[in-house]
Amino acid sequence: MSTRKRFLAEIEQKRQENADLQARIDSNNQEISVWEKALSLLPKETSPAKKPTSIRFRPGSDIEKASIVLRKAGEALYIDKILEEIGKEPTKENQVSLISSLAAYVREGRVFTRPAPNTYGLLEFEGDEDMS
Repeated sequence: MSTRKRFLAEIEQKRQENADLQARIDSNNQEISVWEKALSLLPKETSPAKKPTSIRFRPGSDIEKASIVLRKAGEALYIDKILEEIGKEPTKENQVSLISSLAAYVREGRVFTRPAPNTYGLLEFEGDEDMS
């Protein structure tokens, strides 16, 4: 085989290798996109370093009372039970008011969690669940 033909064959082989590598890159990029989409559907996690050790609520507020009730219970509670424990009737108006306040913290990933519909807990409980 002449030198020219060997060079052309080598060039063609390298082009094929490039095409194979590009196909793998494209496939990997598609997989990355799928994983990123799946990740975007998951709730954001807060790192332990970002979890505040003590949050101060307005003294006497329902949100402060709810945090005290949840801490004493040591587990997530249904909204009616929280209202009952803070001395309020579980009326629709009281439910909506407290849920609205709790939901703001849940959305920000601060202090409270919502492990089930109308059930609220504290972020500090999540560390306890991992250990069991």
